[in-house]
Amino acid sequence: MKKLTKHPNARKKRVPVVFTEDWVGLIDYLMQKTGATSRAEVIRHGIELLDWVNFHLEKGYNIVAIKEEGSGNGKVKKTSSIGMLGMPRTHRLPQVHADLVKVGNKN
Repeated sequence: MKKLTKHPNARKKRVPVVFTEDWVGLIDYLMQKTGATSRAEVIRHGIELLDWVNFHLEKGYNIVAIKEEGSGNGKVKKTSSIGMLGMPRTHRLPQVHADLVKVGNKN
């Protein structure tokens, strides 16, 4: 993972980014859900998470989400995972995005 400066007086650079209304809506929703104080904070946290995921995937880890649910037979663990599936390094970010979408759509 890239070591980032979080010092308040660190030099900053403005990066113009354009989002569709759907993406702005998602950013605003995440801002509300996470307690972020700005859209930029949501985007920074998203980039930090993607960096963390990519770092661990490059080291051969799988990223796994586990949810315990009660059922008539006791507790059941549901899992969803993100893995590279042998994708070449140049295709890692699109693959991570595709896996996030796939995992997010599982029921």
